[in-house]
Amino acid sequence: FEFQAKVLGQVSDAIIVTNNDEEFTVAFWNEGAEGVYGWKAEEVIGKPSLFLETQFKDQDRDRAIATITEGGHFSGEVTQAKKDGSRFPVDVRMVSLRDSQNNIAGWIAANRDITIRKQAETDLQESEEKFRRSEHNLRRAQDIANIGSWIWNTKTHTLEMSTEIYNIMGLEIEAGIPPLDFESKLIHPDDRAKLRDTI
Repeated sequence: FEFQAKVLGQVSDAIIVTNNDEEFTVAFWNEGAEGVYGWKAEEVIGKPSLFLETQFKDQDRDRAIATITEGGHFSGEVTQAKKDGSRFPVDVRMVSLRDSQNNIAGWIAANRDITIRKQAETDLQESEEKFRRSEHNLRRAQDIANIGSWIWNTKTHTLEMSTEIYNIMGLEIEAGIPPLDFESKLIHPDDRAKLRDTI
C-alpha cells in the first residue's frame, strides 16, 4: 500500500480512503485533499468523515449511504464543507475496497472541486437568458413600431429575417426565406449599387 499511497499522494484531486464503518472513518488523505478542503492529513486521519458535512442531491444522507453500500459505488455531485466553513460543489467518484472474501473493507473516493465549472454553467445560463430576453424585447419593439430586421451573411449568402419583415414585405412565413434572387428586392433601388460596392 505504501507505493499506491505515494502515487495517490501526487494526484491533484482529493483522494480519500475511509474504513467501512458507519462514520466512514478517514484512513488516507492525500495532498490534493489538503488543498481542496484545507485540513492536513494529521488533522483528519482516524476521525469520522462527518466533518465534511456531505449533502446529497434529492435525498438525505442515510438513504444515500444505504444506496452506496448496496451498490458498492457512487458517482455524482454533492456539496461539502471546507475547514473555513464554506461550502462548495464536489464531483465524487467513490468505489468500495474489498478483501479476499469480497467483503467491503473500505472505500476510496476521488473528489474534485467543481466550483469554477458550476459558475461557468451559471454564467452561461444567465447569458442565454439575457439573450432570449433581448430577442423577445426586440420582437416586441419591432411589432409595435412596425419595423423589421434582416441579416445577410455575405460569406455564405444566407439571409435571416425577423417575423415583422415577412409582414412588411407581404411574405408568408411558412414559405421560408426568399431565394437569393429575391434578396435584391428587399433593398431600395437607390441603395443597391452602394450595397453591392460595400460587400
